[in-house]
Amino acid sequence: MPTATRVLYAGHSEDSVTTVSESLTESLPEFSITTAIEPDTVLEAVDDDRVDCVFLETPVTEFGSNRFLDQLHSIAPELPVVLVSQINRLGDDLSEDDVEAASDVVLRTHIASRPDIVASRIENLLELQERGAKNREYGIQELRHESLIEELEVALGDDVSTSIQLINQYLQEATTSLDTVLDSVETDTEQSSLPDELATDLEDIQVLLDDAASKSNVATETISNLLTLVSNAQIGDDLVSVDLRSLADDVWAGLNTENAELSVEPNLSLRASRPALKDLLREAFCNSLEHGRTADDEITVRIGMLPDSDGIYIEDTGTGFSDDADLETVLDAPSSTDSNGFGLTIITQIADAHGWRVSAEHNVDEGGARFEFYLE
Repeated sequence: MPTATRVLYAGHSEDSVTTVSESLTESLPEFSITTAIEPDTVLEAVDDDRVDCVFLETPVTEFGSNRFLDQLHSIAPELPVVLVSQINRLGDDLSEDDVEAASDVVLRTHIASRPDIVASRIENLLELQERGAKNREYGIQELRHESLIEELEVALGDDVSTSIQLINQYLQEATTSLDTVLDSVETDTEQSSLPDELATDLEDIQVLLDDAASKSNVATETISNLLTLVSNAQIGDDLVSVDLRSLADDVWAGLNTENAELSVEPNLSLRASRPALKDLLREAFCNSLEHGRTADDEITVRIGMLPDSDGIYIEDTGTGFSDDADLETVLDAPSSTDSNGFGLTIITQIADAHGWRVSAEHNVDEGGARFEFYLE
């Protein structure tokens, strides 16, 4: 039977470590969780080789020294030490020196709410430890990058989205209440219509509610775009040969493509991360369908091979970039051609993650926008 991974959780109070210990023990039965609140207890456990990983609450100075991490590493240089922070930025709680000395950082709130993140961090750190000191520095940086992505995905996908859902719920309740008031007033009044002043006030309220609902929808779409940015910040090693026609047809089928046509050059494939390439195509198609035409004008989107087979292009026959647009910088930052400012940024990021060079061009033959991807 495999030996359980031994995790020591060091906190600043008995209540704190007890709460965390109970939560982790219940959620992660494959780990053996012990706790400590005294610095000497932590150092002794490490010195006696009784732990495989240490979780250390911040601020570290409350363990009696701002060099407590150095003391740990002097005893066990390769021991994974994860800082447990109340915040996700540098400050009084989390110093730059602490972050540099630690193996990873996790938010205190996610210890209980996201045990899957905790388990993933421990497993990844122990795997890096097994690789040896030679690969440790690069591995730790890679893990920190992955950790940041996890934290952002949780914050955007859970915390913020939940707030938006509550806002939508409140807006719906307010609209329902307003409708009830309108019905009641119209029933009680002997007039066939509401007094002009009251009707105007109620109409103003309805306009405000509609405006709030619209802004909530924009916020929801922005969160979705941010999650796409975060998830594609690093594509990893999951590169496969992707048939572009098949993937493009799949993406196209999920969009509003009325009066639009997709044309993909046959036998066209790329070595890429399929999920990331799918996001890239979706953003390119949406840019054409939503911003590349007026109303429901007809438009054609084409994907083909660049000359000399050194890349691909995605172009449309729509309105394209304005004549005074700086095509050298249009992809550098969120663009006004996208109502949320993320579409072109997502395209650029995914291309960069693959090591591709991307440029924005005018479709000189038929008007419209053209993106060229050079597979360097």
